[in-house]
Amino acid sequence: MTLSLLISNTFHIDRDYDYIYLTFRGIASIAIIYLVQFTLNLNARNQTVLLQNEMLKTENIRTQFEILRQQISPHFLFNSLSSLRSMIRSSNKNAEEFVIKLSDIYRLLLANKEIDTITLKEELDFIEDYSFLLFARFENMILIDIEIPQDLFKFKIPTFTLQLLLENCVKHNIVSKEYPLHIKIYDSGVNSISVENNLQQKIKSGEESGIGLQNIVKRYDLLGVSNGVQIFSDESVYRVKIKLLDS
Repeated sequence: MTLSLLISNTFHIDRDYDYIYLTFRGIASIAIIYLVQFTLNLNARNQTVLLQNEMLKTENIRTQFEILRQQISPHFLFNSLSSLRSMIRSSNKNAEEFVIKLSDIYRLLLANKEIDTITLKEELDFIEDYSFLLFARFENMILIDIEIPQDLFKFKIPTFTLQLLLENCVKHNIVSKEYPLHIKIYDSGVNSISVENNLQQKIKSGEESGIGLQNIVKRYDLLGVSNGVQIFSDESVYRVKIKLLDS
């Protein structure tokens, strides 16, 4: 074989290798482009699914909150009307004033029922008005002590939490001249407050719904707060401790 022929054959072989190399490189480049595009599309679909799931989760939470909020107004009205009936039956002289104050408080309750959380200061202001209903009905048979430092006023709690807890105190305990009810609302440390009463439990007649306390527990759960409500009870004391939420 002559030198020129050898060079010619070598050149053709090199060209064949170059062609094969360029072909494979082109195929590899196209494959990488398709792989990147597929990954991007897959991530986009996953992000869309995650977003849809989050939207459904948020909507579900909103729906559950709405259901719990809708429980508060009828629950409050039913208990208040039950109290009014008892006052009328006993010819309580404060019955008329009770009705007037009840309408004002119920108007305030309706105005705030769409709000998930409220500052502790706003809730305590509401409790001051609500306490009037309790004093009008029970007079000196009930005592409410509130000892909350002002530095806690900025924290939040689920709306009407304290009102529901006060309702529970009255609903489940004997309140009489012989057995006055003493309710305390106080700072219990580590960004929490407690509602406590001397335990003089009524004899249960029928099944108790416990809607007020259940409502509070569920709302803390929906807010993503673990152990938002802690309950302690012994022979003489019943206490509900609730967490304060950052403002």
